[in-house]
Formats: sequence, C-alpha cells, structure tokens
Amino acid sequence: MNYDDFDEELGLRDLLALDRTILANERTVLAYARTSVMVGVSSITLLKIFPDNPLAFCTGVALIPVSILVAAIGFRRFVGLSRSLLKRRSRSTTV
Repeated sequence: MNYDDFDEELGLRDLLALDRTILANERTVLAYARTSVMVGVSSITLLKIFPDNPLAFCTGVALIPVSILVAAIGFRRFVGLSRSLLKRRSRSTTV
C-alpha cells in the first residue's frame, strides 16, 4: 500500500479509508468462516453425543447445510466487495 503517488481526485485520507474498508472486509469473511465452523462443529457434536435422540439427530443433520450456506454467503459477499474495492482502487491509481 504505497501512498507516495496518490491521486489528487482521491486524497490520502480517502485511500486510507479504502484500505480500512479492505481490512474490515477481511475481518468480516473471517467472522463468517468462524460462524460456519462453529455451526458445523455443533452439528457434529449433536450427532455424536445424542445419536438416539431423534430431535437432536434432525437438528444435527439440519445444521450441516446451514453451515455450508453461511460459508457460501460469507465468501460471496467477500468476493463481491473485494472486486468492487479493487476496481475502485485501480481506477484511482490509473487516473
């Protein structure tokens, strides 16, 4: 992140804000990943600890696709925002 030749259109303050947004986006995808892993671990725990309980079994099986869905949503949001931020950053450095 070199700020020596920053554009007059986007000042240094704007470029720093853009970098903070990129870091926040990375933190957000890590939070989605953490949530996805915890939901998956909870589902496996329910399946292993209560194998004979039908409610725990159904809940454990239902949480597996929820875990995958949370990971997919987090990854999709991360990629979408990353592309738009990189496009904005490259537009500001080429102008």
